[in-house]
Amino acid sequence: ALKIQPEELNRWEAELLQILKFEVLMKEIDFIRVSDVFAKRCEGILQEDNN
Repeated sequence: ALKIQPEELNRWEAELLQILKFEVLMKEIDFIRVSDVFAKRCEGILQEDNN
């Protein structure tokens, strides 16, 4: 079996957490972008209805 020292494990966990946080952040940024596009599209539709 592969022996991993506790401090090494902590380093791996820290790196994994960084990667996961980055993934979540990218998804949130995508979601914000999509929401923004959707909001603008809705505004455009509302403005067309008003005319």
